[in-house]
Amino acid sequence: MKDFKVRTKKYFLDYDWKLFVKLITFIGLLFLLELDQLTKFWARTNLTQDVERSFIPGFINLKYVINYGSAFGLNQNKTAVLVTIAFLIAFVLLIWWIFSRSTTNIIAVTFILAGTIGNLSDRFVFDGGVIDFLKWDMFEPKTIFNVADIMVTIGIIIIVVRLIVDGVMFLIEEKKEKKVQHKTHEKQRKAV
Repeated sequence: MKDFKVRTKKYFLDYDWKLFVKLITFIGLLFLLELDQLTKFWARTNLTQDVERSFIPGFINLKYVINYGSAFGLNQNKTAVLVTIAFLIAFVLLIWWIFSRSTTNIIAVTFILAGTIGNLSDRFVFDGGVIDFLKWDMFEPKTIFNVADIMVTIGIIIIVVRLIVDGVMFLIEEKKEKKVQHKTHEKQRKAV
C-alpha cells in the first residue's frame, strides 16, 4: 500500500499538466460561454418565436424556438434525462480536460465543454428548453441549432481529425518499420 502511495504521488508530481495551455483554454472556455449566451440573448430580444427571417439565403436563416428535446428535436420533454446526461458528459469532459496532455484534445474538449455547459444552463433558465435560432436551410435535415451546438460540433470534428491523423501516422510508421525489418532480414540472409 505504501508503494502505491509513493508511486501515485510521484506520478502526479511528474505529470505534465500543460498548465499554460489549460489557462489559455479556460479563458477561451469563458469567452465561448459568453459568446453563446450573448447570441441567445440577441435571439430572444430580436426574433419572434417561430417566425423565420432570412439571414444567408439558401444556407442559414433565423428562427427562434425553444427546443425541449435534444439534437434534431429528439427526446422531447425528457428534461430530467437530458440534464442528467449533460451533467455526466460535462463531468467526464472536465476530467478529460484536467488530465489530458494533448494540446489538441484540450482544445477540442474546451469547445465541447463550452457547448455542453451553454445548453445545460439554458435548461435551468427556460424550464428544460434550449434556445435555438439558426435554421440550417441548405439541404435536409433542416435543423435549428445554436452557437453552443456549433461549439460541440467543432470539438468533435477536431477529435475525429486528430484520430484520423494519428491513425494515418501510425500506419506510415508501421510501414517504415516493416521496411526496416525487411531490409535487416535481407542483409542477414545475404550474410549467411
